[in-house]
Amino acid sequence: MVTIEEVKDSNGLKRFAEFAWSVYRDDPYWVPPLKGEILSTLEGKGNPLFMNGPHALFIAYKDTEVSGRICVGINETLNNKKNKAEGYVCMFECCSDY
Repeated sequence: MVTIEEVKDSNGLKRFAEFAWSVYRDDPYWVPPLKGEILSTLEGKGNPLFMNGPHALFIAYKDTEVSGRICVGINETLNNKKNKAEGYVCMFECCSDY
């Protein structure tokens, strides 16, 4: 059973940030970001993208284990400049489990 939850607290934010380590742990070419920096970015500190409109973080769970993550949002500043109505998707990672 897969469930999706929006990240609403610091524990969820930490699970969201740390999920990449489980996905790429066996990849010898993966260079992990500094945990403190990724958490600051996800909290919006010094992150211009998050300051330009609403965003949300979601975690997918398979049973009780994190199996995926995604960030979605709207850059309202860019949309206003370009007369668009678009959103973005970033930080998508998931387990290889079809």
